[in-house]
Amino acid sequence: GSSLEAKVTLKASGSVLELLQQHQNDLRYLFIVSQVDLHESPDFIINVSAADGTKCERCWNYSTRVGESERYPTVCERCVAALKEFEEVTTD
Repeated sequence: GSSLEAKVTLKASGSVLELLQQHQNDLRYLFIVSQVDLHESPDFIINVSAADGTKCERCWNYSTRVGESERYPTVCERCVAALKEFEEVTTD
């Protein structure tokens, strides 16, 4: 399948965990996956599994928040924000 169908779980400790936590919001873009979870563990462990949620029709990322918007029921929270911003720009 696609890398966007994946969730990466990283287990680490000490300075490695601290470094990962500093960049936690960007890790999914770095790994080109839909989700990244971080956990503390004495051993460094990488696990790859199927992403949680539903595929966004706009960006193809998987999110548990697809369907929350009545106006855009098939897209994720990031795409809802982008589409709303686009609407504001095009109506001004």
